[in-house]
Amino acid sequence: MLANLNWPTLEERRISARLSLLYKSLHHLVAIDLNDYILKPDNNGISTRKSSSISFHHPAVKKDCYRFSFIPRTVAEWNCLPSAVRNSPSIETFRNYAN
Repeated sequence: MLANLNWPTLEERRISARLSLLYKSLHHLVAIDLNDYILKPDNNGISTRKSSSISFHHPAVKKDCYRFSFIPRTVAEWNCLPSAVRNSPSIETFRNYAN
């Protein structure tokens, strides 16, 4: 039925929702401050191709109860996005690119 309606799967909708929430948090569109939980990678002052776009350090995870929580899961998905998507000027543009 989903194929006939051209709807995204539940997993695709969940990924989109997580990434949208992270985007909104980074751009202060929601009252959730993730700066205490997500670390930007330290490039030691060296400019790299990836340093111009927003990327994060993927936290070390030892337990499944944390591995499948919002931060580790979303950071991994976020870092896989192209830099043009991560640097979108608005949430609407981000959603269009991310889908």
